[in-house]
Amino acid sequence: MAAQNNIPLPDSAQVPDEPIRPANCASPEAASQSPGAAPTGLAALGRFDGVAFVLAIPPDDNAPVDSWKLENYTDVAYWARDTRRRLAELGGSLQAGELAGAFGFGPREHWALRASEEKGLLCAGFQPELSAEEVEQTMKLVFEQWAS
Repeated sequence: MAAQNNIPLPDSAQVPDEPIRPANCASPEAASQSPGAAPTGLAALGRFDGVAFVLAIPPDDNAPVDSWKLENYTDVAYWARDTRRRLAELGGSLQAGELAGAFGFGPREHWALRASEEKGLLCAGFQPELSAEEVEQTMKLVFEQWAS
């Protein structure tokens, strides 16, 4: 079995031309919940401190993605799939093992990717005031809840 590694990326890592933006309003899923109701699905993942958006990308490239508080989700889904593919190729060429996750940190936003063979790829955005350690720990919790 191949070792799993997290590969942190420098701020200069390729990201979409436009910043990954949280939407101004909640998703239809969150809007349909009654006030005070516990959030379900991806909205429940947004309850973790510092989470700005969540994007779930199924393993099948033709299946629809699911997002919470993300306006440009199709562009981000394309970017996330491409980034995962490129990092997996890099990990293979370096013989570093299977890619478990990737993180990006910048002055305006932070992001993280984690993959599950069964569920696909999870991409989350985080508030810029979170430290790298807080992003990594929060993403671990968000991913565990999503993958279970």
